[in-house]
Amino acid sequence: MNDEALNPTARRRVSAPARAAKRKSIAAKAEEWLNGAADGCYCDECIAQKIGTDDRRKVQATTIRLGTQNASSKYHGRCSLCGQVTLVTSINRNWI
Repeated sequence: MNDEALNPTARRRVSAPARAAKRKSIAAKAEEWLNGAADGCYCDECIAQKIGTDDRRKVQATTIRLGTQNASSKYHGRCSLCGQVTLVTSINRNWI
């Protein structure tokens, strides 16, 4: 008899690829949210809140990386969500 039959609450083993598919990295979530967000510019704090993380540093690292790519920009501006004047990231839809 297997462990599951003896203990119905026992956890099943999940393969590493299946676990990875369930939990996206903060960078992947931030990039996905920005790509799906309405046109505008967003500060790292608001992006972090929208993707449900407290780790603003990882969001900042992602937006810095994105800001060097053709389809996005990082600059001083007003956040479209909170209204703060700070570093913001925007996606240029013409490049996508």
